[in-house]
Amino acid sequence: MSNNSTTPTVPLWDLKACASFLNVCERTVQRAVALPPTAHGSIPHARVGRALRFDPDEIKRWFWAGGPPVAEFRANARDMRQEVTKPDKQEKPKQA
Repeated sequence: MSNNSTTPTVPLWDLKACASFLNVCERTVQRAVALPPTAHGSIPHARVGRALRFDPDEIKRWFWAGGPPVAEFRANARDMRQEVTKPDKQEKPKQA
């Protein structure tokens, strides 16, 4: 089994663990999940069947970013990843 960059290195959180980290009740997290990704207060999550799962690293980054709408948060994260992975364009010195 290969380990790629999209595989989380820590176990995913369930609803209870995410609510505990955020120090809110589970119902508050469920309401945030129900919001569209462009709405303020939406929270990054994934569904596995009917179960909700949360990537702890993504939740922490989202939290410390001020809890922006998920679509905005993920777009910014994608832009930041692209900047990091861009190869440096170094010009070779011209030989005379």
